[in-house]
Amino acid sequence: MGARGPKPQGQYLHAVEVGKRVKEPPAPPSGMSVQARKLFVQIVAEHSPGVFDTEAVCLLRQFCEAEVRAVKADKALRKEGEVVLVLTEYGEVRRKNPWLAVWKESNALLTSLSTKLRKKGVTIDQDADTARPKRKLYGG
Repeated sequence: MGARGPKPQGQYLHAVEVGKRVKEPPAPPSGMSVQARKLFVQIVAEHSPGVFDTEAVCLLRQFCEAEVRAVKADKALRKEGEVVLVLTEYGEVRRKNPWLAVWKESNALLTSLSTKLRKKGVTIDQDADTARPKRKLYGG
């Protein structure tokens, strides 16, 4: 039986180990917006390099981008309001501002990502207590 297909040329893809710790502070991944890069650098500077593994860097990237979207949506909502007038074929109609949905989704994503990052040892708020709070007993 003959050889199948052309022989591979050039560079091969390399597998990335999930959970591999970095020894120096990670740089912002390429493709991030300017504001997200600044936030990424600020958060990384507040932690020791040993905290970040490959998964934490990916989560932090998503967190920074979601934060930028949430701030942008918040500014638009403050400027335009939660209800906007939309021009239709029947005239002007009041509708929810589309930025409201972006704001809600971004905040939900921020909550989820901050929980995951906290489990990895990355806290967004330095004053945040990462320990599990004690339950309060009622009626006693």
